[in-house]
Amino acid sequence: MLEEFEIGQSLKLAVTQWADRAIGHFKDAMSAEQTYLRWNDPRMYTKGGDIWVNEEWWIDTAQKLFKKKDKEFNSLGGHTALEILAYHFPAQYRDIAIDKINKWYSQAGLHDYEDWLDLAAITIPDHPFILEIQEDIDCWRDLAALANMGNEKALGRCKEIVSESIAESDFFDIWDILSRLTPATIHKLLSESDIDSIQQEAKSVASRTVDSDDYDLFSILYPALKLEWFDVLNGLAANKILLQKFQQNCSFFGSLYSLCDTHVLEWSLSPKQEFTQLLVLLSLQHTNSSPYFDLVKRMTTRKEFCLKDLPHMSMDKEIALAIAWKRTSVV
Repeated sequence: MLEEFEIGQSLKLAVTQWADRAIGHFKDAMSAEQTYLRWNDPRMYTKGGDIWVNEEWWIDTAQKLFKKKDKEFNSLGGHTALEILAYHFPAQYRDIAIDKINKWYSQAGLHDYEDWLDLAAITIPDHPFILEIQEDIDCWRDLAALANMGNEKALGRCKEIVSESIAESDFFDIWDILSRLTPATIHKLLSESDIDSIQQEAKSVASRTVDSDDYDLFSILYPALKLEWFDVLNGLAANKILLQKFQQNCSFFGSLYSLCDTHVLEWSLSPKQEFTQLLVLLSLQHTNSSPYFDLVKRMTTRKEFCLKDLPHMSMDKEIALAIAWKRTSVV
């Protein structure tokens, strides 16, 4: 498929220079509390050090932000700054983190509990609020977060869902759950037989040659990366239907197509560097033009909604594409 496209060295150099500038602006924005710290987003950052930023930068930034904003802890970046510090310096920051969690829980109950899950996972995974929410988990995100903490009820519920889905040959929920679980949790949760059954289904999806729903084609990538299913990655990269779907969605939705950002970031974590570069360039080609965006502007009576929200969405898209490109451009 890639032989149909040629990416010259001059273009690679120009995009690399753009990516470096975008990453620099993004790091400045995080330092200045103009956007959230993305340390805990595994698609955007590989802990321990990534091509575009190292762990020392996060520690230094977290120390500055936490010192500055400790009294206004719920400000932009406060939670993540403390997560970084408690992760690296538990002797110094664990008790501080637990005290913050206790104060929130005593004052607010479970209000906005999702903001505290990552901090609890690092410092006190058996906190009473965790034990309370485990009784009534209503979304995959929270279920997976508790399962990754080793919560037995969440693990049991995940296993039940996966087993039922395999038995019914309905893999819709499986892709979503596996994309949120760590590889260690997946192996703890599932038998080798279950994993093999899921891999065979992923291979079947990756080799589809007829037009079908987008969901499966885009959803199997992240589980395949986590479980190192290179046959699935090869099948997806060679699948012309996937590329056609990607181009169609980028062209129609433009900068409003958030799945594009996620998908490109996932590919950038794979060995498929040239394919990732192609997806980045296709995305950039359609970022600022979209018949869908024009339709939204005509249909909505809240025109300020589009004008206000698009710059933030564009920034997220820009940094996602910049990070993905940077990961593939280092010799």
